[in-house]
Amino acid sequence: MEKRRESRYPAQGPVRVTLLRDPPEQLQGRLSNLSRAGLRLLTEQPLPEGAPLQIEFDDLTLLGEVCYCRPAGCMYAAGVKLEHCFALSDDLLRLVRQLGAETTPLPDPRPG
Repeated sequence: MEKRRESRYPAQGPVRVTLLRDPPEQLQGRLSNLSRAGLRLLTEQPLPEGAPLQIEFDDLTLLGEVCYCRPAGCMYAAGVKLEHCFALSDDLLRLVRQLGAETTPLPDPRPG
């Protein structure tokens, strides 16, 4: 019996995944399925449970958290709970990418 609140729909396609930690780590992944509340992601390396993620494909950016990650053949399957979704126009997407390439990390304001 299905316990999910939202229906899952098959989804396929490459995505760029960023583990939001210090420093951020980027890797490639593939969507497996998608719902309004979450998605299943396939990656070549395991993702830490509880890790915040940014997932980008086309002009869509999703923010979420890894709920689980299990071996799936030669890949790893991660369940991701979605927190936010941003749809960007092509012009805004280009600007965001340009600004991301031009920014440098700010110094840590904490003493020591």
